[in-house]
Amino acid sequence: EVWSHIVERHPEMNVTGMPDDIRKTIEAPDLITDATDPGKRLAYYSPAPFGFRKNEMLKVVVRLEKYGGRLMSGHIVTAIKPTENVLWRRTP
Repeated sequence: EVWSHIVERHPEMNVTGMPDDIRKTIEAPDLITDATDPGKRLAYYSPAPFGFRKNEMLKVVVRLEKYGGRLMSGHIVTAIKPTENVLWRRTP
């Protein structure tokens, strides 16, 4: 259901291996923001997978719930929205 929503709204995501890339982004992100909805949603970022430009990132949005979170969306972006607050960043 969620995957259908993602590829319907973001057809560039309909590539082999993308579901696994989404999982990896949630498990080991480079950056986490509040996804413009503090306390309700988080956005996880990682470099876009092979085949995308070097300046692009995979953004995965998760809605926070009482006992975890729920995948809401995933898409490729070139920048973090200025309205998103960085909550955590991987240090090199």
